[in-house]
Amino acid sequence: MGYICSKDPSHVSDDSDYCSICGAPIASSSASSTSSIDAAQTSTPATNDVCPDCGTPRSGTAVFCEVCRYNFSSGQSYGVQKSVPTVVSATQPADLSNSNSASDPLPDSAPTQPVGGPSAAPTVVTIDGTATKYDAVTWVDSSLYTDPDPSLPCPTDLAERVFPLDFAENLIGRRSASKGSFPEIGLSDPGVSHRHAKILIEAGGPVLLELGSTNGTQLNGAPVEVGVKTSLSIGDFITLGCWTRMEIRVRA
Repeated sequence: MGYICSKDPSHVSDDSDYCSICGAPIASSSASSTSSIDAAQTSTPATNDVCPDCGTPRSGTAVFCEVCRYNFSSGQSYGVQKSVPTVVSATQPADLSNSNSASDPLPDSAPTQPVGGPSAAPTVVTIDGTATKYDAVTWVDSSLYTDPDPSLPCPTDLAERVFPLDFAENLIGRRSASKGSFPEIGLSDPGVSHRHAKILIEAGGPVLLELGSTNGTQLNGAPVEVGVKTSLSIGDFITLGCWTRMEIRVRA
């Protein structure tokens, strides 16, 4: 089933709330139009319009597949690897062999936990004999929305949300069952990509990794370089999407 974008009727969205291509709200008349959309989608698209690795339709002229980061231009395949949460300490570094590195910056792994809850023990950083756990706290900051789109009003009734950083890799993004995106930090912000960034819990503390999102990520007001691990300090502010602000805090 597809859904018609209210901003561009040529966009056929996989998601029913926001357009999976441009982020605009879905038109109210989408339900009545799904039959014609389904019929249109039965035809086989051109090879370069579908990711050969995971079968996800290409979003316009996007260079990378939004799900597995396949490079449509170069044909480079990164694959989708499932990461295993681990317990780490200052004397025994985390085994992040399945994680992204600076030399392989753009691949993204499958969700670290299935829908319905964690499948392994939380990641714990031990510093000076004290177990430390972290949370990502998010809220809507309307001052970030400097060029508002009338079709995308900034929400005013969303409360502050706390996301436990309980895994070695904690994906930030928008949830999409059709795209296989089930982020640990799920944000309802149309400017956030389905697989936007990650917060890694390493021996020295939390680390931010930008995955090549459409709109990018900022740390304390400065753009974050794609594929480069950036250490996070308590009280740092991360901004992303249209109106989302995030702070890393030590769990009480």
